[in-house]
Amino acid sequence: MAHNIAAILLGRPLRSFSFTTIGLLASIGRRIGVARVLGFNFSGFFAWWMWRTLYLSKLPGLDKKVRVAFDWTLDLLFPKDVCAVHDLDQRRDFHWPDRARNTSGNNGDHETTARRLIPARGEMA
Repeated sequence: MAHNIAAILLGRPLRSFSFTTIGLLASIGRRIGVARVLGFNFSGFFAWWMWRTLYLSKLPGLDKKVRVAFDWTLDLLFPKDVCAVHDLDQRRDFHWPDRARNTSGNNGDHETTARRLIPARGEMA
């Protein structure tokens, strides 16, 4: 492909391009995968494990590989956690919309509504 780009820039004739893949891998969830490698078809846990192994090998940096492998190992040993607790006030990358904004009556779509001042008891006429 790069030869053809260079050929276009230099005004030379193009070469024909063909691509053949070594195989295809897909994870379809719940530790099940499908694979076609060198013409052989696999499915089930082994195909899922092949997909994860290849994915792990393509991650940049040893630290990321170790973190992901550790997380995947814990995932194999323990059941899924059905709840997660997050303290969004402590996250620096989370931006709260203006909390003082009155959203009553607009069904939560965060459009500003006109505020109505409620008179104090002594001001009621």
